[in-house]
Amino acid sequence: MSGVELQPESTQSEEKEEPKTAATTISSTEETKTENPNVALDNLAKTPIQLILQPTPQTPAKTPETPRIQKINNLKKSASFDSKNQPEDSKTPKQRDQLIEVPSDEVGRVENNIDNLPFYHGFMGRTECESMLSNHGDFLIRMTEVGRRVAYVISVRWHYQNSHVLVKRTKTKKLYWTKKYAFKSICELIAYHKLNQIPFYDNMTLICGLARHEWQLNNEQVTLNKKLGEGQFGEVHKGKLKTSVFTPPVIVAVKTLHQNHLSANEKILFLKEANVMLTLAHPNVIKFYGVCTMKEPIMIVMEFCDGSSLEDVLLSKESKVSSEDKILYLFHAACGIDYLHGKHVIHRDIAARNCLLNSKKVLKISDFGLSVKGVAIKERKGGCLPVKYMAPETLKKGFYSTASDIYSYGALVYEVYTDGKTPFESCGLRGNELRKAIIGKSVILTIDVECPEFVKAIFEQSRLYDTEQRISSKRIIEIFKEEAGMHELDATGLFGRIGSFFSRVRRQKEAEPSVPILT
Repeated sequence: MSGVELQPESTQSEEKEEPKTAATTISSTEETKTENPNVALDNLAKTPIQLILQPTPQTPAKTPETPRIQKINNLKKSASFDSKNQPEDSKTPKQRDQLIEVPSDEVGRVENNIDNLPFYHGFMGRTECESMLSNHGDFLIRMTEVGRRVAYVISVRWHYQNSHVLVKRTKTKKLYWTKKYAFKSICELIAYHKLNQIPFYDNMTLICGLARHEWQLNNEQVTLNKKLGEGQFGEVHKGKLKTSVFTPPVIVAVKTLHQNHLSANEKILFLKEANVMLTLAHPNVIKFYGVCTMKEPIMIVMEFCDGSSLEDVLLSKESKVSSEDKILYLFHAACGIDYLHGKHVIHRDIAARNCLLNSKKVLKISDFGLSVKGVAIKERKGGCLPVKYMAPETLKKGFYSTASDIYSYGALVYEVYTDGKTPFESCGLRGNELRKAIIGKSVILTIDVECPEFVKAIFEQSRLYDTEQRISSKRIIEIFKEEAGMHELDATGLFGRIGSFFSRVRRQKEAEPSVPILT
């Protein structure tokens, strides 16, 4: 998985049609002809693959012969079946190729479980796959969906171009094939073509298989325990991740994808969160352990925070969040956001519900389901959007940037100092009416409760309509350091003390604190 946004697997053919030769695989109901390079995969999957033993005579036949598969015992004696060995002038429209079944004993001893092949990557989108293919001959095997059917695809880098070849199956015997040879298993197909360096499509051979990364986990490594919640695509569980036989399992949070009634596009959207999190590593960003895509259920494995969400803590009636902790949480959030922006990630859903706390009161930005990589993007799409947290430029034109994240950070400040109240909750407007009111400035979010002046100033600067004038995450961090004596998280996970700020506030309780100049 690289760092590019995934696209749903195309419903068109993954590969180009082979050139017309004297030996061409055809349907039992149609003659050989030059095909459009972009034949739909659905049509390929639905077309029964009928196979013939010998080329038809040049005299046109009224009805096609009933084809069958030829099984050979010595492929070296089968050169006559290779169109390359036939004279160029012998290639007539009526000549057809044979699909040759290779018996298992000809392939040799191979791994029978595709999950154990190091270059099998499970369910993966095309864009994510192509980011991994860099050198001539690189290849990997992945799983995709054609319509509602699961299929294997061989993705290969060949002469500076990426190709994706669908592994097809015969109608009756369910043999796997890509060009001329058919096999009982996908593992035999890969092993035979790789070992003998026989082209599996056009002139492409399997040279260098790309191994899975450490974050590409096996489903057997993950144990699901208590269900914590449910989302649009699946459920969230507390679980355990086994990383080594020598170390105890790690307590993790696991997002699982519903196994039924989800399209390939929805599965890619689910995995989009993992794609964004791959390169992130910061104390104030939820830790990413990996994904399980080898088989269903597809899972995203991440750090488990045992302190609940910031929203739940703010709304809790059991204990009130102290002033010290409010400062701490907002500083943590600013550090996490600043790190994301430094990595060119726009979160797009900054809110108390997406901030998790661990037992040491360390806040971590989570939920990257809406996140994108880039400095700024423009996007128009429907669906349920968090209007109450969105910036006016987003509501008006669909424009997202790091500045729009800062606008949402202002809403987070509001939540913290109103003990969990939702922004614009009291205005009585919802949906499109609220969107128009925010754009037209007829409603403005304000903090009317007791709050440190420097925090209120940060809030006001974050809610400016002009994106160029909005305060940056770096400046927010600087002010927290200057006014509250904060220090960024070090490698041990400990923060500097913030008591000096509150001691100063108590000493100057009667004095009016100065408002810092925000630049």
